Amino acid sequence: VLVLDAREGVTNQDKKIGGQIAEAGRACVIFVNKWDLAEEQERLQKSAARSPRSAQGKKKLSFREEYLAALRKELFFLDWAPVVFASAKTGVGVSDLFGAIRQVEGQADRVVGTAELNQVFMRAQSMYPPPVVGGKRFKIYYAVQKSSRPPTFTLFVNDPRCLAPHYRRFLVDRIRAAWGLTGWPVVLDCRPRERRNFVKKQSEN
Repeated sequence: VLVLDAREGVTNQDKKIGGQIAEAGRACVIFVNKWDLAEEQERLQKSAARSPRSAQGKKKLSFREEYLAALRKELFFLDWAPVVFASAKTGVGVSDLFGAIRQVEGQADRVVGTAELNQVFMRAQSMYPPPVVGGKRFKIYYAVQKSSRPPTFTLFVNDPRCLAPHYRRFLVDRIRAAWGLTGWPVVLDCRPRERRNFVKKQSEN
């Protein structure tokens, strides 16, 4: 659980710890503590009541929505981690934290079927073809789940260098859409397909 102080927002130390969580491949729930104080501070800072809609007629985001958007921007590398707003002092929202932890732990050892995984990747490539990188178009020949904690998938491809960052994110999104894996980083381990050369052994006389 990555604990943040709601009044301080995301600090450099929070980013450092969050980066270590991501690099270690650990599960994560982001706990925004002292949320009651942050909301009170927001109310006090408002000099006057504001219209719930902007001049363009669009609905104004709530304080929580704005805060969440800013948090996601700062901790973009943990965009897969659920966020809980609560107060450890009052207890409000704490049950949501333990609910999120149970949800993440419940998916820790989830095993994705090989056939289903390859079907998802086939549909993904058909729906949104990979871009051409260095004169080649990235292609997945076969995929299998390598391990869990974190969920790691081995992809046998034509050339790992052709996998553009945005397309990697797209494939991860497809996996999450099919199997969730909330609170866990999804790792794609791309390997070039080996060419098998069959060499005839010459007998020695």
